[in-house]
Amino acid sequence: MTVYIEYVFASNFVFDFALLFALTKISKVNVSKKRLVFATLTGTVIAILLPLANIGVVLSILAKLCLSVCIIFALGGYKTKKQFFSMLILFWSLTFGMGGVLVGIYFLTDTNFALQQDLSVVSDSPLPLLVAGLMIFAFLTKTLVTYINGKKAKVSFEYDVTVFVGQNKFVAKGFLDSGNGLCDNQTGLPVVIVTSKKMKEFFAHQLSHLVDKTCLLKQVHYINFATLSGDTQKMLVFMADRVEVNGCEKQVMIGIANKKISFAYDLLLNVNMGI
Repeated sequence: MTVYIEYVFASNFVFDFALLFALTKISKVNVSKKRLVFATLTGTVIAILLPLANIGVVLSILAKLCLSVCIIFALGGYKTKKQFFSMLILFWSLTFGMGGVLVGIYFLTDTNFALQQDLSVVSDSPLPLLVAGLMIFAFLTKTLVTYINGKKAKVSFEYDVTVFVGQNKFVAKGFLDSGNGLCDNQTGLPVVIVTSKKMKEFFAHQLSHLVDKTCLLKQVHYINFATLSGDTQKMLVFMADRVEVNGCEKQVMIGIANKKISFAYDLLLNVNMGI
């Protein structure tokens, strides 16, 4: 098997660039093109020179692990140590994923390749085959990015909420609304706004019994709030027996909006709830 240094450099650079580009998209970090190219060159050059050092299998693997740390450090974009190590682990996962795709293609096409003891792959595969591998990896990565980002959005903003009032229990979907920072001026508690028609009807029925004192709601009163247009309005708020968000009890007031809100969720959660 004959391997040309220009071919090795080009293929390493392309695949390293694809790995790092995918990493930035999944991690949602802002990295300049210069840093992306610099980190790619760092990984490509050292990866080519490392086998020439002939330092043995164990040291070679350790050196590659250290190299991956240097690549993420050169890439930048992280803000905390936790984010740095998350990007590092993701980079390792993507690297093995790309290697698996290439090895799979080599097997299917009966292409001559060699798996080295340090887990690197050497091949004399033609350029179209490498391009095909890159395209398959790009498709799989795009699917992964879409799935992960969708999961992140769901985890970050959608919550399971249970509201207990007397013997009644409401299992609802809550949406963490960044625009809802409303707090009750009497208790200081954050206000969760009801958007569900069923829940509104139940609470309205309870409020109709305020006079005969059979209402199950507590601390019923009005609070003032300002709309986006600057107008001041009033909202009726009260306290339920218990409110749980994803199984954790939260101290909140519940408010009923005066106008109808067309929304896919039952409750607008408050950014001050600590979730």
